[in-house]
Amino acid sequence: ANGSPEAFVRLHAEALESEYVSANLPDWIDLIFGMKQRGRAAVDACNVFYYLTYEGAVDMEKLPVDLSQAIVEQIAYFGQTPIQLMKKAHPQREARQNPSLVNLADHQLAAVFDSMESASGHDPIIWIVATPESLFAVGRSRNFAVHKFLPLPDLYGNPFTFEADVRVVSGEATSQGKRSRGRRVGGAHFAPGFSEIALGGLFRESRDGRVIFSAGHWDCSVRCTLTSSPGRARQILRGHQDVVTCLDVAEGESLLVTGSRDCIVLVWRINQFIDYDREKSRGIEIVHAIPR
Repeated sequence: ANGSPEAFVRLHAEALESEYVSANLPDWIDLIFGMKQRGRAAVDACNVFYYLTYEGAVDMEKLPVDLSQAIVEQIAYFGQTPIQLMKKAHPQREARQNPSLVNLADHQLAAVFDSMESASGHDPIIWIVATPESLFAVGRSRNFAVHKFLPLPDLYGNPFTFEADVRVVSGEATSQGKRSRGRRVGGAHFAPGFSEIALGGLFRESRDGRVIFSAGHWDCSVRCTLTSSPGRARQILRGHQDVVTCLDVAEGESLLVTGSRDCIVLVWRINQFIDYDREKSRGIEIVHAIPR
């Protein structure tokens, strides 16, 4: 962790949530609290300790005072084995249920994007991300849509369940009138010079799906926007002197990294307890700058 408490916590959190730990944790539980704590299973697992460390090994009330005192001292010396909680093998952790487009077959992907295209009208999609129950999409005009999506067949025989954002289908988000501005992520225009492919790299979502971080704005800012009200930035991050061209959120979501055209990289700390619903929330701050 190089002396960083933040990195120490992040690395341990990532390790504890890793697939390796998930696959091997039941064995540890069996040894400490479960079926391999006692009996033949404990012998086979080389998990046998001094007999006085086990619960119920002796009945202290039936022993003479001098002997019971000696046993208490031995227990204090050897320690105590935890109470056995289970006598059957602990089950494996269930696989994470995080539906993603990459799990779909080619024909399913094509059907998804056909539905997205028809829903978005004449606003090409530049960024899309799957959450457990939704698809977030941003169009070339920066209009934001939340489509309901599940990788499960629907009642009409389609290989997935898709319900387009009614604000897009009704024209609310794709019209050129005032209503369109209320769905534009970040609320500030893009700086010129970005291709549609490059525009797709200017957005990242928070793990809970509540916040979108956007870059590429003309004022060199990075904007934090609620998915529930994308037309207005909840927090504007200023620190770059040139247009921000890339950004990413650390897996543990405690750090946000941004880079600008002048080759400057800024690292921002994200307050895990930030209340984005508050009007004057200021939960993100620069923790490190990497000059070119």
